[in-house]
Amino acid sequence: MRKQFKNTAFALAAQDDKVVVILGDVSVYLFNDYKEKYPDRFYNMGIC
Repeated sequence: MRKQFKNTAFALAAQDDKVVVILGDVSVYLFNDYKEKYPDRFYNMGIC
């Protein structure tokens, strides 16, 4: 399920520059390629 979320978020981000990913320190490693391609649209807020 997390892999599908990543794939869907990546596909949506490619189509719309308003898409932003905000994570709570869960499966952040899956989004390394997203973070590299869209660094200004990726935020890891941590566990707090």
